[in-house]
Amino acid sequence: MEITILHPYDPGAEYASGIRTAIDGFLRAAPREATLRVVGCTTQPEERPVGRWTPFRMGDREISFFPVTTSHPAARGRIPMSLRFTTALQRFRKRVMSPTATLVFHRLETPLPFLKSPNPKLMFLHYAVPDQVLRKETALTWRHAPFVYFWLERRILPRMDRIFCPRKDGIAWWHAHYPQLRERIQFLPTFVDPSIFHAESESDRSRLRQEFATRRQFDPSDPLVLYVGRFDSQKDPLLLLRAWRILHAEHPRAHLMLVGKGELESNMRDIVADWNAPSNVQFLGTLPHPEIARWMKCADALVTSSATEGMSMSILEALRCGLPVVAPNLGENARLLCRPEAGRLVEGRDPAKFAAALGDLLAQPRDRDACVEIATPYTPERVLKPVFDLVRQHSPAPSNAMRS
Repeated sequence: MEITILHPYDPGAEYASGIRTAIDGFLRAAPREATLRVVGCTTQPEERPVGRWTPFRMGDREISFFPVTTSHPAARGRIPMSLRFTTALQRFRKRVMSPTATLVFHRLETPLPFLKSPNPKLMFLHYAVPDQVLRKETALTWRHAPFVYFWLERRILPRMDRIFCPRKDGIAWWHAHYPQLRERIQFLPTFVDPSIFHAESESDRSRLRQEFATRRQFDPSDPLVLYVGRFDSQKDPLLLLRAWRILHAEHPRAHLMLVGKGELESNMRDIVADWNAPSNVQFLGTLPHPEIARWMKCADALVTSSATEGMSMSILEALRCGLPVVAPNLGENARLLCRPEAGRLVEGRDPAKFAAALGDLLAQPRDRDACVEIATPYTPERVLKPVFDLVRQHSPAPSNAMRS
């Protein structure tokens, strides 16, 4: 059983990305008999050089890593990362191919160099076309050339053996436009690693709270709100800051901790500085998952303000830690925030509505067990079992038998 993931990903770099977290979880949950290979990009060419297979330890698993380009996965440049990566894949195509591997992709365009290969191919698409391609406000590069996207889609999707998406509306769109692929395009929910994200006892939670209060200089009895995500237009943290200013006028002791990095950070810092009053907003930068989990275990609420959403991994992680959430009613958020104990859904993009929902959530008694109960089914082992069963069924020889 051999799996090769091809994505602009570096297992040794810390950066905020839902796809990166999904790949990490996939690799950790893979069956023990699986040979795991990743073709990606490198942030440390001295340690993980381009054009060479390098062993990399991920927990108790060892993977083989082959970078095809030197770049940070989160870096943005004049030439889109997807184009640079796909071009580099074409250059190294013969060196990264194995005749017995199942190929796994997380971007539409990355299979291009391998379309003629007989290897089984799995595609994970983490979006829905109407709001990530057709919507003008999307952060995706495809908004500038949707006709190119749809040309690629028509060429690539029929060559995939399975296509997985964590959004029901995304599945419905592809079913309507590719009825011949209906059996191959399937819903697959997001998952969360319970070994990292789990609730703590009240005593351990209090200890964590005191530790962070001392480190960040706030009163541990003050309300503590957390944001985890990229600072970009898709995640729209500027909306959150507008809502926070409204909330803070009524809850001046509340604190907002922002975890992440991105192109909007300078703008965000300027907005906070221009308030000319204490705002209790702190920027924590990019944190490793265990540290994010520690913050989630002791906070009072997580807030997200995304303009588009799939099935949010950060929401699942928060719920698994017993942390309720305020989020826009987008994507699969209603699937997760299905009970008032778990949080609040906000309709529209009005900052006052977000502030009101957050104030309401902070005022209600905590029910951490209810949050954990909602997230418990979404473990990597349970969610990914049908994927690994599919790979195992068609190993070790290449086969087109996956197709219905």
